[in-house]
Amino acid sequence: MNRQRLVLVGLLGVIAVFYVGDLAYRSLYVQPLEAEQRKTKPLKDKLLDSKLAVREEERLLESLPQLQQRSLPSDLELAIADYRNWLLEVIESAGLARTSVNAGQPMNHQNLVRSISFSIRGTGTLEQLTSFLHAFYETGYLHRIRSITLNPTSSGKVDASISIEALSLPTAESTDSLPTPQPGALAFDDVDAYRSIGRRNLFSSGGGDKVLQSIRLTAITKDANGQLEVWLSPPSGPSLIAQQGDELTVAGRSFVVYAVDANAASIDIGGEVISVPLGETIQHAKP
Repeated sequence: MNRQRLVLVGLLGVIAVFYVGDLAYRSLYVQPLEAEQRKTKPLKDKLLDSKLAVREEERLLESLPQLQQRSLPSDLELAIADYRNWLLEVIESAGLARTSVNAGQPMNHQNLVRSISFSIRGTGTLEQLTSFLHAFYETGYLHRIRSITLNPTSSGKVDASISIEALSLPTAESTDSLPTPQPGALAFDDVDAYRSIGRRNLFSSGGGDKVLQSIRLTAITKDANGQLEVWLSPPSGPSLIAQQGDELTVAGRSFVVYAVDANAASIDIGGEVISVPLGETIQHAKP
């Protein structure tokens, strides 16, 4: 029994040593370490944020020469006047009507860049708006469209309201004129590659499509010069007479007479060419 007691006492002593040792380990090492980690975590987070900021600054510095080439002139008054005149020229070239261009007050961002807001209002077809957007983006200027609002009109056109932001760097390469347009800003240089956009009815709830599908090819004749003409009859109103290459608009839907022969006409609707036999409607046409 005495031997068993001695063994039990020994085991209890070992347990006590381990318990005290664990308490000492936790109080003298683990807890101070955790407290130190809690103190240093905000510093490590700040250090990480600083490293990310430095990398971002380095990235911006690498792209700075390109940005300087694309920037509006460093002279703000000149930048506003020249850019506004350029917008007016692009608008006129695109054919938009009832237009206005207004410039807002420049905003200085930490003396690194100045942003200038412009607002445009105008009316035109989707094709004319497509031409404007093509001319806007193909330059590669340091500008962007922040928002665009389109409201369809009863004439098949749209009232457009466009918000633009352009940037001027104090270190801009150009000081007294708009920068030289940068090639390759768009996937396609030719605006014709985007013409199909203007033939889509973005605002249709189905009514325009139904009218378009009910147009019937009623006749194919020749004009005084021997050119084939198609006679297209909508559900209401007079017949439409067109030749190959002509563009027509019915109920807000635009389409192009792609080709004509003695028995049928090919119609291009939004980039899809369909063949309409004589006497049939577009609804019954086959691709």
